[in-house]
Amino acid sequence: MLVEQRKEAREAAIKANEARMRDATQQEKDAADAALRAEQFQISAAAGGDTPVAAASFQGLLTQLESPETATRRTARTRLAGLGTGLVRPAMAELLNPDLTYRLQLGLVVALTEMLRDNKRARGDIITMIDDAALTELLRLATNNDRTIRVYAGEFLYDLGDPRVFVLAPEVWNSGISDSGRFNLALALKGAAPFVAGSDKAQASSLAQSWIGQVGPRTDDLLRDALRFLGRT
Repeated sequence: MLVEQRKEAREAAIKANEARMRDATQQEKDAADAALRAEQFQISAAAGGDTPVAAASFQGLLTQLESPETATRRTARTRLAGLGTGLVRPAMAELLNPDLTYRLQLGLVVALTEMLRDNKRARGDIITMIDDAALTELLRLATNNDRTIRVYAGEFLYDLGDPRVFVLAPEVWNSGISDSGRFNLALALKGAAPFVAGSDKAQASSLAQSWIGQVGPRTDDLLRDALRFLGRT
């Protein structure tokens, strides 16, 4: 009888230990799952997009943007654009990196522009994801010496229609940029003019008017368009 009781006790102890091990394994699995979810939301959980952008996936696409293969770079741009509004914050953070390579800079600007083409209804939400420093950098990119970067950044700003450009653009305009760059700044003003608040229209109009005659007729046409949107002629 005593031997049997000891055997049963040993078996009970073994089962209890196995149960504790299963619990520990499940806890480890739960912790690993939580860590993975945290990584997935690390970059863009708060970005306003419907789909979270995994940090590892985003970094992988950045690596592909620097590939020597043109097709690989183009595919990466398309996949980045496909991230939707979740692309905005991580892309803006990258664009503020002063050591960004040309291919990364170009790839991110192209991806952002293509993303906005498909998400114009979300422009108001996108504006909230871009702080003044990032918007100023986009204005500088719109005046870049590289034509491709300049064209894509200019299109992005035009489609974005952020009224803050009337406040931030003068510093860039007066920084010794080319006339092509100033054309893009005028384009940004035209895109933003319809969305300027009534209380800010007089100041915005004054800026647009002050730039007329500084570059050339094509730039002047954009500025006059902006003035019309602002209710001025």
